[in-house]
Amino acid sequence: MCKVAGAGITAGDQFAFSLTTQGVARTVSVAAGSCTSLLVGTRADAQTQGFFANHLSAIGAFVPGGARLTIDSAQLTAAQIQEILTSTAGKPNGVTASSNLLLTLAQQLLVADLNVLSGAIAPAPVLTAMGQANAGLQIAVNGNAIVLSTPLSKAEMSALITTLTAFNEGKLGGPGSGSTSIRIVETPATNTKVSAIACTPRGACADLDLIGAAVTATVSTGATTEASFTNTSTVGKLKVCKVAGTGITAGTPFTFTVTVGRPPRNEALTSQAA
Repeated sequence: MCKVAGAGITAGDQFAFSLTTQGVARTVSVAAGSCTSLLVGTRADAQTQGFFANHLSAIGAFVPGGARLTIDSAQLTAAQIQEILTSTAGKPNGVTASSNLLLTLAQQLLVADLNVLSGAIAPAPVLTAMGQANAGLQIAVNGNAIVLSTPLSKAEMSALITTLTAFNEGKLGGPGSGSTSIRIVETPATNTKVSAIACTPRGACADLDLIGAAVTATVSTGATTEASFTNTSTVGKLKVCKVAGTGITAGTPFTFTVTVGRPPRNEALTSQAA
């Protein structure tokens, strides 16, 4: 992911992006004038909760320091994901859940997300279950405390857990084909617009949408796809000058009223004769 600083954009300004693969969303921040790399899984067998719970590096590979995994409205770091995955009734790790069933659902959803990011293909029933679990889970992060809640019934949670666990244990779905599509959307930034989007290689881009600041990029095994977003400022400058004509002393102040936009916004400007 690269952010190009176009006209009026200062190098170093931060821009946020959402990257979605099979419904699993990550967010990443990229500074203007720089690039950030994210691993994209294209073919992998699913792994269980126990694997990811015991391998923080496996989580961090797909949710590195500058990225977050989106669950509900929460943006989770790799460390927070591992905290949830390793939590039990006897070792909560600062995680609070209204029931063990809810904790299990959160764990299986996170593992399913990680498996998708690793390159496992989730079939339609699994994608549906992931969407329902994500919509039904509510995660609040307050400092080191993580609170899980849900309006789902026990029967609904149990059904979702059964489907997600089957996927995570390799009983549903399978490894990818070696190529993965990612929908990349830039979060709107005040007083800027996306003026160009390009991919390298060029053929890796599809469904380019400048108004929506989005593109679909394809990544293949062993290859690198670079998506570059160029932003330009939507803010201009108005320069008001006062010329000292005959009989006007240089330095004499004059006041102007400038009307901007609709509805008008009036601002008083003072300029001195020169």
